[in-house]
Amino acid sequence: MNVLPVIVGVLNFDPLGRPDDLSLGEKHVRRKNFKKALEYFEHYISQAEEISEADCGRLNKAFNYIIASAKDRKTILTSRWLAAEAWRKAGHRELALTLYQSLYTVDPKNALCLLRQGQIYESFFEREKAIEYYQKTIGIAVQNKTPQNVKAALIAAERIRDNIEVLRILKEFKKKN
Repeated sequence: MNVLPVIVGVLNFDPLGRPDDLSLGEKHVRRKNFKKALEYFEHYISQAEEISEADCGRLNKAFNYIIASAKDRKTILTSRWLAAEAWRKAGHRELALTLYQSLYTVDPKNALCLLRQGQIYESFFEREKAIEYYQKTIGIAVQNKTPQNVKAALIAAERIRDNIEVLRILKEFKKKN
């Protein structure tokens, strides 16, 4: 039997005095309305430039509970995806990378998982590895032409071009010095 974790009962409010999306999402988790909770969490994560450690902790508790309690695959995959996105925005790239990798093993048709992995490797200055992931992104998008995958492939193609150019410049610089 799943036990609902103690989720911080503190409501955060926006400038107009309304509860924020994170707080509203937690409220829906407590009610076991996971679909609505995930909508609020997704909006919160998509709007946030950065996510604090405390908010990541709150999100992680909620996602762990949803993953343990949910019956349908889509809810579980969405929870895992949002957890990875939250950790990425909180600056925990290694943890986000691990989550994207595990998500990709469960959902191998998701080109966006590969794109995010490439972006993280690029942020580690591992450009060759990033290019590999960007190429895989395009390969998945060619096989599964969903709008999300096509968009990921377009971004990947641009990132490949940019990284190849950076590698070329670095190579020329090393030759001169």
